[in-house]
Amino acid sequence: MKPRTTGAYGGCSTNRGVSDLSCVDIDHRHVYLHTGWRPIGSKWFYLHAGGAIGGGGVDDSIAVRLPSALAAFRLPAPPTGERLHEAVRASLRILDLTDSSRIVPVYAAIYRAVLGESDFSVHLAGQTGTFKTSIAALAMQHFGNKFDPRHLPAAWSGTANANAELQFILKDAPLLIDDFVPRGSRADIDRLHRDADRIFRGQGNNAGRGRMARDTSLREPKPPRGLTLSTGEEIPHGESLRSRIWISEFSPGDVNREILTECQQDAGAGLYAEAMSGYLQWLAARYPKLGKWLRKSVVLYSKKATQDGQHARTPEINCQPDGWVPALFGVCQNRGRNFRTGIDAPPDRGLELPRPRFGRSNARFGRGRTSAAVPGPDCLCNRAW
Repeated sequence: MKPRTTGAYGGCSTNRGVSDLSCVDIDHRHVYLHTGWRPIGSKWFYLHAGGAIGGGGVDDSIAVRLPSALAAFRLPAPPTGERLHEAVRASLRILDLTDSSRIVPVYAAIYRAVLGESDFSVHLAGQTGTFKTSIAALAMQHFGNKFDPRHLPAAWSGTANANAELQFILKDAPLLIDDFVPRGSRADIDRLHRDADRIFRGQGNNAGRGRMARDTSLREPKPPRGLTLSTGEEIPHGESLRSRIWISEFSPGDVNREILTECQQDAGAGLYAEAMSGYLQWLAARYPKLGKWLRKSVVLYSKKATQDGQHARTPEINCQPDGWVPALFGVCQNRGRNFRTGIDAPPDRGLELPRPRFGRSNARFGRGRTSAAVPGPDCLCNRAW
C-alpha cells in the first residue's frame, strides 16, 4: 500500500475541515545515507554516490545521498572481458611504485576495506615532497576517478567530529584523512594529537563516541564502519595508539615518479574505479560467506605470526594483507570464466608481505610465492562459494 498525503499536500477536504487521507497517492522512496554493503530484498548491493552495484551490475532504482565531501565517491558500471583485464592490470601496477614494505599495506587496504569493518588504520608518513598523498589518492581513486591529491574527502585540519562522522558514513570503504602536520602553539599541537588519538583509537576499537541527549537518554553511537587511511609528516604519539596503525614511511627517492605518472593517468581515466566495480560485482554474490571465511583466516594465522616482544595487536595486523590481497583475484573468475591469464600478482612483490613498522617483527611467511599462512589466488578462484 502506498503512503498517503494529508490535505496540506493536496488531499480532499471533508465537511469537518479535515483532509481525507485516502484521496491522494504519493511516491515513497528509500534513500540511503551511507556507502557500502546493504541487503536489499534477498540480494546484497554496494552503495555509492551514483546508486548501487550488485551481482547483476548497476541498479539505478536504489537511491543514495552522500554529503558534498563524498560527492566524488561514484563508481562506473562493472566492465567485462578484456576491459576488466585492463582495469585489474592497471590497479596492480601500483605495486611497482616502490618496495613492498611501503606499498603493500596501502594496496591491501583498498580491497580489504570493502569486506567489512576494520580494526586498524594505515598511515603514510614522510617529509613533504615524498608523494605520500599522491599514493594515498590513488587508493581513493578506486572509488571515484574525480578524487585526486587536491580533492580528497577529509583533512586533519577539519574537526574531529567532522572526520568521525565521515568514518561512520563511509561504510565498507577507505576514508583518506590528509596532512597530519602538528604545528603552531603547544595547544594546537596537543589538539591535533588528541584528534588523531580519537580517530585512530575509534577505528582500532570499532567504537564511536558515547553521547547523551538533553533528556539524559543515550544516543546511538556512530562507530567507524570502514578503514581509515592517513597521511602526514609526523606519526601520532603513543605506543598504544601506534599498535592500532600500520605505518608506512616514505623518504625522498622512494617512489618511482615515472610509474606514478602512469598510475595517475590510469586512475584519472577511471581504470581503477572499473577494477573496483568488477570486484564488487563478483563479491556481491559471495559477500557474507567470503568475508566470514577470510576473517577467520586472519584470526587463525595471526596466532602463527605471534613473536616475543610484540604488542598483542601486531600479529593480527601482520596477517591482514596475507588474508585480503589474494581476495582480489577472485574477480578473475567472474561469471564462471577464468580471467586470471595475464593478471597474476608479480611473484617477487606483494606476496612476500611486509610487517608493520610497530611490533619488532620482520618475519615473512614465504619468498617468491603466496604466504604459506593463507590460501593463494588459485585456491580462491577454484573454491566453490
